[in-house]
Amino acid sequence: MANYKAIASGNWSDLAIWEDNSTGSFVASTVLPGVNDDVWANGFVVTIDQNINVKSLSSAYRTATGITYDGIFSITTTGIIVQAETIWVGQRGYSYSFQINITLGTVDIVCTTFYALVGAYGGTGNGFRILGSNSTVNLTADLIQNQAGSFSNTMLPIRVESTNTLNITATTILSQAAARLISNLGTVNITGNCYGSTPYSNGHVISDGGTITIIGGMFGGLGAIVNGGTVTVSGQISNNGGYMALRSTSSLRLFNGAQTQWTFGTDNLSVDATLYTPGVATGHPAEANVRTGVVYGPTNSLTGTCAVPPANTVNLGVPVDNTTGTAFLTAADMWNVPLASITTPNSIGERLKDASTVQTTGAQLAAFLP
Repeated sequence: MANYKAIASGNWSDLAIWEDNSTGSFVASTVLPGVNDDVWANGFVVTIDQNINVKSLSSAYRTATGITYDGIFSITTTGIIVQAETIWVGQRGYSYSFQINITLGTVDIVCTTFYALVGAYGGTGNGFRILGSNSTVNLTADLIQNQAGSFSNTMLPIRVESTNTLNITATTILSQAAARLISNLGTVNITGNCYGSTPYSNGHVISDGGTITIIGGMFGGLGAIVNGGTVTVSGQISNNGGYMALRSTSSLRLFNGAQTQWTFGTDNLSVDATLYTPGVATGHPAEANVRTGVVYGPTNSLTGTCAVPPANTVNLGVPVDNTTGTAFLTAADMWNVPLASITTPNSIGERLKDASTVQTTGAQLAAFLP
């Protein structure tokens, strides 16, 4: 493992532009940076002209002896694949510290964390920029985040120019500063959960416009997740502190048939209200499984239809509701009169008294014999 720094502008594949400290101090490199190495632009322009796999790429401020926290990584060739555990961009004047400038091509960037630092040590904090036209950049990471801090909203950590597409797949996309994390004039497709800034009201995840599609959750801090452009969204949306987690000055749409819920604050600051689109699994039982007449559901739109008899009308020992039946039948229940009576009309006793027996039937038959 070593620190690599550029000592001149040039192509990544040119061994002559690199020094590393694998021997304890910086000397001319004998091999190109590899999977265990931290790589610094060091104030120069390094053009990535081949697929690379390193521990980290840095063109922004990080503490290291003998290294300048500045420079640019550039990609001008389609089909490049960049792999790294961590990528650091930002801190560069009015240009960008990582630029992709191709036409009708694709670049893949895969990392664990992508940090866009914003101006803490000078400059405007411009970081990652997709230039050219009709190109596609696929950025995959566990975490994409801009640096926390109170800085100008003119800082552009990630910039997508018109007609280009940025596809982001990430577990978490987090804006932690008073600066939009992604400035979009082209197309941005996000799969993952987005979080707006907690301390800064203009800490958007995406702003400026373009076409935006978000598949995942959107959770507001004190700033909006999206501001401007055409937005199509699927997933959970949660506002916070009276600020919208998702807004658009142009067009805001939900995916047709998508199951979405959106949480709003209420005038009671300790209580939120959530709106659900049809089909959202809210965990409520079916109406046929709820007692008849009971009104329930997110908006009290459901009414139970299940009729539950009282326990005293159900046979003894038969499960009913949260107990068992207690009812049992007596002769009096069946005939509605005391069993022992032989004079009460329609009683069992009277009927048995007048019922035919073998003896009475035999006597009747014998009376007809000559």
